[in-house]
Amino acid sequence: MTKIPVAMATQHPDSASRYIPGGEEPEEALICLKKETEGGYGCDECKPDYEGKLTPYQQLSQIVMMLIDAGMTPGEDVYITPRIPSAILENSFRQIMSLMAVTEANAVAEAENDIQAIKEVVHPMTCEIKEVLKVRKRIEDVTGLGKKELGLKSQEITVIPLLEEVPALLKAYPFVNSFLDLYPERGHIRIFVGKSDAAMLYSHLASVLAIKVCLSDLKVLEEERSTEIAPIFGGGSLPFRGHITPGNVKNFMKEYEGVRTVTIQSGLRYDYGREECVKVIKELKECIPGGKLREIEREEREKMREAVCIFAKNYFSTFLKIEEVVSEVARIIPSQRDRLIARGPMKYVREAPDVEALAKLTGDNELSNELLRMKIGKKISLPRAISFTATMYTVGVPPTIIGTGRGLEEVKKRLGSAFQEKLICELYPSLESDLKFDFQFVDLKNARKFIDATAIKEIATDIEILADYFDLPAEGDKPHKMMASMVNSYILLTREGLLNDTLHESTSQLVKKMGEIRGSLG
Repeated sequence: MTKIPVAMATQHPDSASRYIPGGEEPEEALICLKKETEGGYGCDECKPDYEGKLTPYQQLSQIVMMLIDAGMTPGEDVYITPRIPSAILENSFRQIMSLMAVTEANAVAEAENDIQAIKEVVHPMTCEIKEVLKVRKRIEDVTGLGKKELGLKSQEITVIPLLEEVPALLKAYPFVNSFLDLYPERGHIRIFVGKSDAAMLYSHLASVLAIKVCLSDLKVLEEERSTEIAPIFGGGSLPFRGHITPGNVKNFMKEYEGVRTVTIQSGLRYDYGREECVKVIKELKECIPGGKLREIEREEREKMREAVCIFAKNYFSTFLKIEEVVSEVARIIPSQRDRLIARGPMKYVREAPDVEALAKLTGDNELSNELLRMKIGKKISLPRAISFTATMYTVGVPPTIIGTGRGLEEVKKRLGSAFQEKLICELYPSLESDLKFDFQFVDLKNARKFIDATAIKEIATDIEILADYFDLPAEGDKPHKMMASMVNSYILLTREGLLNDTLHESTSQLVKKMGEIRGSLG
């Protein structure tokens, strides 16, 4: 593949205004990939998703046939790049079956149009090169079966690793250096960086800075290895998940300069509407081709790594106190796609943040020990990032705020006021605009009904510090607050066993209306 797609349509369940059943997803993919002049969105890539989703295995073949019937050539005009499950977080069977789905789709395309429709797959939550090697071996086995049983021609399917843990992002240099050895003949390679899970597990500021360090390391590798690296940025509409919106696209492009592909998720497509979404895609297509990755000086990168650990530590302090509340409230967040059940062999899980790995990345022994004393267990119960984000807005605590104020103060103390100022003004210049958006939805009066008093005190400290540093709105969005108060009253009824099906449906509708105000469910 020589062309690098710019706009990747995904199947994230983050739209507040629209539920998409699996049966409608092939048609959805077609509309996303059609030109805007033909009533589509103008995306040039779609990412059918098998990670934690009940995606039919025949979906890829359906999309291939629909594109061919519409006069498009998948693999040349537009691209289909499925995300397969992780065999570690789900199971080997699901991963193998998703690869079989890829093989079937390629067999259909080859028989119909003598083309290879799918040339790449995304592997989620990648931490070590051995995971990629295992997937490559499975691809060889499955495509070998396709040649034997279906008469497929020789095909190469490249793995795109998705780095979405903060330690993995901070250790991108050695990982990608090894990854490049696996594809020496490629004209370019694609590395996927994820914002949402990094933010949920380690904090908003930690995820932003870790991604910037990662992108800088990719720039160094580009020059050292004389290979073009084309990063994909995975993010949603809300600041915690990337802030890819019509009003923030210029800020986004400045923050993550050099990114070559950007996810266009459901919240942006449906909650902002097709016209606004098309404007975003056009702007991305105008700006991205001329963008180049930027190398950050080594000394500055090291300070950013320290800052990542500082923000994560302050976030963990509160996160541990609200875990049970998050799990309770997340149950009322509506699922806008067909998901896997949360138990049994099909269970989809997210692991707890890897504090030990993070602690090893700081050169400050005191900070390392403080992180290790957090004692975050492996059995921590976490919802998906979208449900987590929606939950925090619903109770009145936008998650961008947690640990940010205290973190900024500690950065000033440990790394100096000059670096803190540089972080705010140069390293993350969109911080103030991100916080301005989220401060509309702060409601500690509601949050006190659910959240531990010690955690509320920490969050209130964050808010107080941030209000001193930035010009932030004192008054929130009134309709959002009113609906949040009603939702939270319903949640309290569940504790008494009084929430019946009718009230549950009313609660779900209110949660979605709040999401529409924000421009995304989560």
